[in-house]
Amino acid sequence: MNTLVHLFQTGGFMMYPLLLASIIAVAIAVERFRLYRLAQSDMALLKSQLPRLFSQHQFEDAQRLCEKAGGVAGELLATFLMNCSYISDARSSLELEAQQRASRLKERLNYLSAIVTLAPLLGLLGTVTGMIQAFDVLSISEGQPFAITAGVAEALVATAFGLFVAILAMVLYVMLEQRANNLITQIEETCGIFLVSEGKCKKDVVELATKIVEVQKTKPSSDDCPMSAVHS
Repeated sequence: MNTLVHLFQTGGFMMYPLLLASIIAVAIAVERFRLYRLAQSDMALLKSQLPRLFSQHQFEDAQRLCEKAGGVAGELLATFLMNCSYISDARSSLELEAQQRASRLKERLNYLSAIVTLAPLLGLLGTVTGMIQAFDVLSISEGQPFAITAGVAEALVATAFGLFVAILAMVLYVMLEQRANNLITQIEETCGIFLVSEGKCKKDVVELATKIVEVQKTKPSSDDCPMSAVHS
């Protein structure tokens, strides 16, 4: 522990913003991992049961199934089915809500991306300040070859710690980005099941209406009925 504290102090004042960046990165990762774990839906249940329920127009059962599946995808579709009777354009409303949920899933990931870029720059700045200090000492202490070691040590420690923070943030960013993309895929698949079923329902209604019109056209009118001619 004492060695780490001494190493941290050797790195100079740029170690403090780098430490703050590492704490922010870890805090974001913990918060996002917890959120993504709770946002996971039972996609096997949704894929196996939802198409049948939609095809049979059992929307209340579909809503309960989505609530049972849980997660961001199930919650999204359950909320939509609860309020769909008040919505005029179901497709646009569902797509808009899905986009909003997907945007919330990627919140704060841009901070990790910024830390990936910023941490090496902070380390580089620590390197520059350390080298400046080293040359200042060298100019003052002529004839002492070991006088610049403190400045060089500060430069190397700051660079190493900056790279460490950047690598840590990059690993966390890639993992969280993958989890978020998986959840967004679940949202898209769930919405796709509803939209495909809605399209089939509309197609069935159109075909039924077309058949009714054709039957009405082929049905003989009262003017063409032979009995009407006899009575006349």
